[in-house]
Amino acid sequence: MEDEAWAVPDVCLLTAGSDGTVAVPDLLLTFRQSGLGLGKADGEMVWDCDWSALVETSPMERSVLSDGKDGVVMVVFERHRRRHHRFVLATEDAEAAEDFIRGRAGSHGLRTR
Repeated sequence: MEDEAWAVPDVCLLTAGSDGTVAVPDLLLTFRQSGLGLGKADGEMVWDCDWSALVETSPMERSVLSDGKDGVVMVVFERHRRRHHRFVLATEDAEAAEDFIRGRAGSHGLRTR
């Protein structure tokens, strides 16, 4: 594990579906020294992005997950693909999670709201 790594279990990916926004549950989001990674519960990596390929990583709002846990909605904008991803991170301390996201983004020169 890298010095800077922080793995967040119980993450949902919010994505567009035919009937509106769909939440894909049971993902693991990892903040690494090199960038962000998203994996399935079985460990299969489904998305990986270096910090240099991002322009923004921001906590946007607070949410509640389907199991009743508190969550923080985080948005990530990719530089060259001109697309964004929205994740809901389960947390027991929303303020600390938001501070961590802003701090990590700032340390890599990314915008944060």
